[in-house]
Amino acid sequence: MMKIWDERFADHKCDPERDACFGPEETCIEDASKICDQIGIPLHLIDCSTQFQSEIISYFSDSYLSGITPNPCVYCNQKLKFGLLPKLLFDNVSDIDKFATGHYAQLIHDQSGQPHLHRGADLQKDQSYFLHRLTREQLSMACFPIGHLTKKQVRQIAYEAKIHVWDKHESQDFYSGDYRTLINTESRSVCHGDIIDTTGRKIGVHNGIWNYTVGQRKGLGVSSKEPLYVVEIDPVNNAVIVGNSSELQTGEIVIGNLNQLEPFPLAAACRIRSSSPFYKCTISDYSESKLLLKFDAPIGGASPGQSAVLYDGDMVLGGGVIERK
Repeated sequence: MMKIWDERFADHKCDPERDACFGPEETCIEDASKICDQIGIPLHLIDCSTQFQSEIISYFSDSYLSGITPNPCVYCNQKLKFGLLPKLLFDNVSDIDKFATGHYAQLIHDQSGQPHLHRGADLQKDQSYFLHRLTREQLSMACFPIGHLTKKQVRQIAYEAKIHVWDKHESQDFYSGDYRTLINTESRSVCHGDIIDTTGRKIGVHNGIWNYTVGQRKGLGVSSKEPLYVVEIDPVNNAVIVGNSSELQTGEIVIGNLNQLEPFPLAAACRIRSSSPFYKCTISDYSESKLLLKFDAPIGGASPGQSAVLYDGDMVLGGGVIERK
């Protein structure tokens, strides 16, 4: 099990009632220890806090400073949870042949034994979106023992086994504090900048582009007769561009930093957030290392920095990072 909290953040104000992956409480460690004692297996606690800081928190901070919205859970899975953690376990603990996690996803093996990543049986809890950056090698040593079950079934099994966390509320957040306290703004001599509309007219002032994300409506600090949304963040000019809901719509996106698990077909279904609908799209090469996705109908909420994940039915084909228009 990973320990990721870093005491360098000890002075940050966190909410102990807000269960999150990253926070000083790390109640999951105490829970895991109790469960291991109950069923009679050892708990191996691996301190990954230094690597979490260098790999995930730095990426998180740099993304916001660059005006894009990070996806830390996706990269934590790739770099740490299915990268560093199993490597350290396999190197230091004997008698390990598989690495199991509680993700709601499924691996279906073909006749040659190759694993193919599929959505979890509980479509409301499916976490395959967050696993699309895993490599073939990482998938080959992984297993998802609850992927064929629903959340309700898992809770019932835990209840019958008298596991004390059977009814524990779910962790939905990345961080139990204000995410902005994780952003290293010390290198920024200028924070404030213009809020402009899509015609270029200045309508307000912002206090740092890292406080905004594409699609944001609340907390813009400007008044208007109609609802305004962040439609673009311009880090070069330190500007936040706002517009109406129709100006959030787009018929195509470019994705880079690709991870391909299966051959990309000419058409597929795409998710631009873990909870977004599946959008039908056609796929074509944009450049040597990027893809152009054209949607059958305009979509909203495609935030640069977020992952676009491609599916063929329930099978994950791979995906990439949404780039600026």
